[in-house]
Amino acid sequence: MSSELDRFLAAASRPLRTIEIRIGSEVFTLRELCESDAADMEVQMQSGDKFDFAKHRRLLVSYCLVGKDGERIIEDSDSLKPLPRQTIGKLYEEALKLSEYDAKEIEALAKKSDAAGG
Repeated sequence: MSSELDRFLAAASRPLRTIEIRIGSEVFTLRELCESDAADMEVQMQSGDKFDFAKHRRLLVSYCLVGKDGERIIEDSDSLKPLPRQTIGKLYEEALKLSEYDAKEIEALAKKSDAAGG
């Protein structure tokens, strides 16, 4: 078995981590991004001319925001547009940490998206 396949199987077999974030009087539950959701997000981010950071923030939050049962509660990231930018920003920051994204990965995704669109 390849080491990449071993890594995938190990990641797929462990439960996804969740955290609760308090913003004001509201408590939000975030679940780390799984491999299939990350792949779906990447495809969605390539459907434009330029990398859209606001769209990326909404997508990541929509994939990570879950109910008490651990299931996603937002299917359409555009439904997050009415939320205050500070709320989305805080949830996004925590989702990045939880899903172990770093700036280099976001930059690579932006370059890949820009190359596909233009």
